[in-house]
Amino acid sequence: MHELLKKRHSGRSFDPKKRVLRAQVEALIEAARWAPSSYNDQPWRYIICDKVDDPEGYKKIFDALVEANQEWVQNVPLLIAVIADSRLRKNGKPNRHGQHDTGAATMSICLEASDLDLMTHQMAGFDKDKIQTSFNIPEQFTPMSIMAVGYEINEPPPADRKRLPIEENFFKGDWGVGYK
Repeated sequence: MHELLKKRHSGRSFDPKKRVLRAQVEALIEAARWAPSSYNDQPWRYIICDKVDDPEGYKKIFDALVEANQEWVQNVPLLIAVIADSRLRKNGKPNRHGQHDTGAATMSICLEASDLDLMTHQMAGFDKDKIQTSFNIPEQFTPMSIMAVGYEINEPPPADRKRLPIEENFFKGDWGVGYK
């Protein structure tokens, strides 16, 4: 397994003194832009809010987080709302792959961030409707997650990161036949 995949993790201890540079944000954007998507539709949308450069946008995202996330996210310099389009650009028909493709683009951001020695942390604990309303997001778009991006302090990746046994999620030839 590639070391970059092992390095990536979702810590909660961010350095409040280190900002994410514009060049780094642009690298994250490029990583997402080049992700695979069905019909090359690129259904992902990201609202990127820097705590210093865009305090109003940052506050809108922060205010939509559940209290437990607000507690640890206070030192995060960059919050990103991750949004998926439910319609195909070319014909407006439903895009059943939009959320999947947005996840692929988001993982590309996470890996690029890890390569830049940044840490990302995805959060599902947020008020989807609040994000939708605060940013005037059209109904066809679904807020999927909020991503924290910054520099980690005093929290190396846990040595005992756990994953389910392979045979629980990976099957060989038929449903339920654990891959071994």
